[in-house]
Amino acid sequence: MNAIKNNKPRILLVEDELVVQKIHRELLEKIGYAVDTASTGAEALEKSSRGYNLIFMDLGLPDIGGVQVAKIIRAHEKNGNRVPIIGLTAFPIEEVQSACINAGMDCVYNKPISPEKLAEIITEYDKSSLMN
Repeated sequence: MNAIKNNKPRILLVEDELVVQKIHRELLEKIGYAVDTASTGAEALEKSSRGYNLIFMDLGLPDIGGVQVAKIIRAHEKNGNRVPIIGLTAFPIEEVQSACINAGMDCVYNKPISPEKLAEIITEYDKSSLMN
């Protein structure tokens, strides 16, 4: 895989809207991260065990919602290998954000997310875990 060869921190971007996925992927790659994508919850679950440093999780996926995907990922993590999961939602309702946190997401941001905010999030998690 390209991410392993280049020794870059790896991000899984879970987003079903292909235009949004492309924009976020390009931004993340531009600031130096290796990015894999998933368009469905099932695909995200399959890929999540590949050793990512960070997961950006859309909530409104066509098959399994992002909240449920986060719960399943957390249930399968072992021995403290906890990957940060950042929820992305177009519905900034308090109940939605609470459900995300209760599912094990580290935080939740409203879409659309600006390039500056994306860089800010990456910087925050870069300090804490991406380079480990």
